[in-house]
Amino acid sequence: MVKREIKLQERAAIRGGGSGGGRGSSGGSSSSGSSTRGGPGTTRGSLGGSGNTGRSSISSSSWGSSTSTLGKADYFSRGGGSPFTIGSGAFAGRQAGGGTRDQVLGTRRFGSGYPYSNGNIQRGGVYGQPFPFGFWPIFFVGHGYSGEYRGYGRNDTEQRPGGDLVEVAITPKASDWTLTPEQTANNSAAETFYMIGDRESVETMLIILSPCPDCEEYSCGANNSSITAFNSSTSQILFENTIQWYRSSSFSLAYLGYNNTYAFLPLNESSTLDWDNSTPLSDALQTDTFLQCINNTLTAALPVLNAGCGRFLHGKLNWMVVWAIWIAVLILNTGNVTL
Repeated sequence: MVKREIKLQERAAIRGGGSGGGRGSSGGSSSSGSSTRGGPGTTRGSLGGSGNTGRSSISSSSWGSSTSTLGKADYFSRGGGSPFTIGSGAFAGRQAGGGTRDQVLGTRRFGSGYPYSNGNIQRGGVYGQPFPFGFWPIFFVGHGYSGEYRGYGRNDTEQRPGGDLVEVAITPKASDWTLTPEQTANNSAAETFYMIGDRESVETMLIILSPCPDCEEYSCGANNSSITAFNSSTSQILFENTIQWYRSSSFSLAYLGYNNTYAFLPLNESSTLDWDNSTPLSDALQTDTFLQCINNTLTAALPVLNAGCGRFLHGKLNWMVVWAIWIAVLILNTGNVTL
């Protein structure tokens, strides 16, 4: 590819990323693939809305209050804060939140990208795990112990933050990219990638990746393709096709020509979830600037829970906070207090 190539290579170098987002450690602590941009209030154009994408923040009743930035996930958000306990819903009692922007990037292994976890993900998969970024892992039939995230026998559920699971193809727009003769001849196979995730995240990422004057820094010149429901039983995208997991395995970037042998027994339970324990990408993918651009944008822009989410869960105040406020009021009224 010729057009945009220098700009995209420079951006990849800044992030320390290749097509797989740079080498990171197991558990999603790959700071080498982190983005320094983001957070509510970041100036990124004039579209307004969440992260200046023109879209609304994502909210969920299980995250607590939806006032201000509490109980919301924003695009380009820095995330962070302290994990909280989900008060109601399908996964009441589990921890959520606390994940930061520089922890969004996982590896090519399902179950990677967890800043904190419950037990051994390598052996037990994503079953019973917390939601550091607020979003549920993707459900793949027969893989990663992910069955509890499919809903009641379906891939969609009203409780899934961001909506039902969907997929979309990502291809380079001819007016933005100049392909070599070899790339032109193999364009349908060599330059088609797929996103899988909740509907809100996928829709907005496609808007940003497509020609977008107000978000040019993160636009990759992708075609605006049709989004369809994702069903792992019938989709052409297979579990082993994922070349990058994001946001605690709640978002996938896949390529049909890639097959990760570590996605299956015995390697999926006998090897760690780091970069070394996955089938390497081909040389062509490792130097593909279109893929680098997609990965950079997803890492920087995917919505994550804002710091402070869950501070008030369904009207139930943290009693330590109530106690502190009560003491403060007494001091202000009397000048002193004896406990």
